[in-house]
Amino acid sequence: MLLARSTQIAANLWQFTTATNSHFAFNCYLIVGDKTALIHTGKPSQFNQMLKLLEQALAGQTLDYVLFSHVEADECGALATLFTQFPNCQVVCNKVAAISLNEMLQNPPRVL
Repeated sequence: MLLARSTQIAANLWQFTTATNSHFAFNCYLIVGDKTALIHTGKPSQFNQMLKLLEQALAGQTLDYVLFSHVEADECGALATLFTQFPNCQVVCNKVAAISLNEMLQNPPRVL
């Protein structure tokens, strides 16, 4: 059974939590403003549930950016699926993450 919940932390900040058991959960965060940014996509196996939460929080807005601090399945595993829903979303990451993400993306990430 998959747990999926969203928590509004502040007026423009949401936390999405997904878990397959009570021992370990994955969190992604959404910042909503003039531009929107998702921090991490989560695992592919949990993305459909997370996507429902994301779309509810976006309330019709598009997703402008997805941010990664590093590259592992629980951070960016669902990136390809995210692009099917938000094809114009720009990936933002650091130099180290860009090494791996350059191999996974059609367009290079924005490195900060």
